[in-house]
Amino acid sequence: MNAETKIRDAAKALLEAVKEGGAAGLVVQWPTRPEGLASIAISETAKAVAIIPAPSPVPTPETALVVRDEPAVDAPRARLPKA
Repeated sequence: MNAETKIRDAAKALLEAVKEGGAAGLVVQWPTRPEGLASIAISETAKAVAIIPAPSPVPTPETALVVRDEPAVDAPRARLPKA
């Protein structure tokens, strides 16, 4: 086995290991040089959890907004007190 094959095989194995670690909640900090692979930083993180909001309640006749056929502009307006 030549050096190139060893590097490619090791790279594939590392890729698979990092994918498995990511699925388990680990984050890998990549080194900037090949020498840093021996001291690669791995941290444990919390898995992401999707928060799904509760659905809005369906209005019932008792809670529904009542809309009248009258135009809103005809409604009496409150006047602010003069300062």
